[in-house]
Parts: sequence; structure tokens; C-alpha cells
Amino acid sequence: MNSGIPLVSIICTAFNQEKYIDQTLEGFVIQKTTFPFEIIVHDDASTDNTPLRIKAFETRYPHLFVTIFQSENQYSKGDYAIDRIVYGTARGKYIALCEGDDYWTDPFKLQKQFDFLETNDDYGLVYSKVKIFSQKDNKILKNTYGGPFSTIGDLFISNYIPTPTVMFKASLYSDYIKTINPYEQKWLMGDYPLWMYITSVSKVKYLDNTYSVYRLLDDSAAHSTNPLKELMFVESYQDIKLYYMKRMGYDHLEKKIRGHCYSSKAHIYLFKNEQNVSELTKDIDASGIRSIKIWIIRIIIGNFILRKILKSYWSL
Repeated sequence: MNSGIPLVSIICTAFNQEKYIDQTLEGFVIQKTTFPFEIIVHDDASTDNTPLRIKAFETRYPHLFVTIFQSENQYSKGDYAIDRIVYGTARGKYIALCEGDDYWTDPFKLQKQFDFLETNDDYGLVYSKVKIFSQKDNKILKNTYGGPFSTIGDLFISNYIPTPTVMFKASLYSDYIKTINPYEQKWLMGDYPLWMYITSVSKVKYLDNTYSVYRLLDDSAAHSTNPLKELMFVESYQDIKLYYMKRMGYDHLEKKIRGHCYSSKAHIYLFKNEQNVSELTKDIDASGIRSIKIWIIRIIIGNFILRKILKSYWSL
């Protein structure tokens, strides 16, 4: 069923994902629901055939698709224009997310999540776990990502909510923008701070199912082969935690959160080889970054003996 004003808006952002986008979009159009939904796809000026693949689906399913094609890359501007555009376009009571390289496997994903939120008004978001597909190995890995958590304190320590699995109230996103104003925070991720906000004002439900697949790539926003990008992503991740910790009075977790930052895999990654260390040092000198954590890493980089000890300790 898909006539009338949509009750669910699927939001998909894509950039140079011609190899994966068909599988992503197919996971949307196979959804079987008793309610109308829309598929909003935002292509951020891809230079490959991603726009052509999106247009092919739009031609086949014109009643489902709302497409936005950029002539200039918006993400590189760093002003969160993509979020303002896609969320401003959404008409649904609820929003479901899936990036252009992840995909859904259950044709009843939307229906199951919609039914729960419709019958449990005190819940603002529902999610599940995801299977992980390694693009490098071309296979589904044994481990999954995501799971239940007891309190928002748990969410400070780790993100339990995989983006391709969520459905949440659109009204909560509007409240989030007005209350937190994330565009002014300059965070490098949009999903995690939103989960933190929703969890702080509403109940969140974990459904013990696997509806989606997260594609693990060698180079993405969350996993980069560039050591500085990897470091900055983790820095931003920790800044989000510290922001909400202070906002919500969880000051007793600060030491644990900061400690988790220093031992992060992204930081450990820097010591894997001399080339990464050299590149990072040049980038730090060029950018003039002076945060305490980067100074700590800089000291470690400059200390040959300590670096060797760390390599041995973490078996890098």
C-alpha cells in the first residue's frame, strides 16, 4: 500500500556508491506495509553512475521516490546542508534511515517497527542489530553490531544503535534541532548525537531481530585509511559524549569516557607503521591543531621507545 500522505519517510544519502546502491534501493521497494511510505534519496554530486542507478529506480517506482540530485558536493562544505535538505523534505510521522552502501533484508522491517511505535506512544525510537558485511572479504561476518542497553549511561560508553536499523518519531528530530542545535556543534557525525538526545527525552526499544546489513568498507566516514581523519572522527565521537555528559549531569563518567578515548582503536592505529606516524605528524604541524589529546599523541609519536613499547603491548 502506498497511496496518500506517507506515514514513514525513508531517508537515504548517497555518494559514489554505484556498486552498492541497487541493493540498498531494492531493500526499500520490497517493503510490504499497510501504510504509505516515501523514499527520499539524496545524491551528493556523485562522479560515478550512482545518479543513473537512482533514476532507474525512480522511473520504475515513481510513486515511491523523492530524489534530490546535487550539482555541487554539500558534505564537503561542512555546514550540514544535507541534513537540512533531506529532513526538510520528509513528510512522514516516522523516519527510517539507511545509507547508500547498507541495505535491508526483511520486507516487513518498516511494518514491524511502525506497529510497535504506533502502539507504544511513550517510545520515540526503535532499533535492532545488524549483520556486518565485509566488502574486502566479500562475506557476512559472524559477529553482529548493536544490542540492548539498560540506561543512557551505557550509551555514553558505546553506541548500541546501528543507523540502518532505526525508526524514530520525526517530531523528536525537530525538537533535537531546536534544543541542541547540532549544526553549531561541528560534530562529524549526525546519528549518534541524535540517539543521545532521543534517549534522554523518550523511551527507546531494542527489537531482537536482524533486519539490516551494515557494509564495512576500507574507507568511509567512520572507517578511514587516513590516520588524521580516523583520529578526528574519534575525537568528535568523544566530544559528543562529553557534551551530553555535562548536559545531563553524568560528570562521574568523565574519567571513564576520556580513558576510553585514549585507548581507542583509532588511536592505536596510528602506531601500526612509520608512514602513518609521519603523515600524522605533518598533518598536525600543518593544521595547527592543539587539543590536549592530540598533544598527548604527538608526545607519544616523538618518543621512539614508548612507541615500541605500545606496539609490543597491543601486538600491532
